[in-house]
Amino acid sequence: MSERAAVIGIGQTNYTSVRGDVSIAGLVREAADRALDDANMSWDDIDAVVIGKAPDMFEGVVMPELYLADALGAVGKPMLRVHTAGSVGGSTAIVATSLVEAGVHDRVLTVAFEKQSESEAMWALSPHYPFAPPVVAGAGGFFAPIIRAYMARSGAPTTRGSGWP
Repeated sequence: MSERAAVIGIGQTNYTSVRGDVSIAGLVREAADRALDDANMSWDDIDAVVIGKAPDMFEGVVMPELYLADALGAVGKPMLRVHTAGSVGGSTAIVATSLVEAGVHDRVLTVAFEKQSESEAMWALSPHYPFAPPVVAGAGGFFAPIIRAYMARSGAPTTRGSGWP
C-alpha cells in the first residue's frame, strides 16, 4: 500500500524576461522560502530535495544542483535532480510525489526552475559544428537552424529573437 501525498505549500517567483536582481541560487531560494512559508514549515522539516531543471545548456551552468544544495537547504540531505526538456516541472513533481508515496521520505521540497536571461538558450540548442548535421534538441532545436538560415539570407541582426536589445 502506498502512502498518500499532497502539496502543502507553493512558492513562485516573479515572472519577467530578466531577473537581474538575483542569481540562479537567489531565484531558487526565493521560491523555496515562499513554499516553506506557505506550508508553515522550516528547512528542518524537509527530508529531501528534488530539483528540476531543463538541459544544462539553457542556463550555461553544468550540474547546477551541486552548488544549489546550500541555497535549497539540502546540505546533508538527499537531493535528486530531474532532467527533461519540455516537461521538467511536471516530471519533478511526479518524482517528488513518488518518493513520498513509496515511503522513502515524508516531506520533500520540490523546486523546478529556469533562468535563461544569462545565456543564449536558443543558440545552445543548435550548435553549428563544421561537417556535421545540426543538433536538434527540443522544440527550439528544431527551429533554430531554420531561423539561423533565414537570418543569414535576410541579413537580419543577430540580436533579434535573443531577448537582448
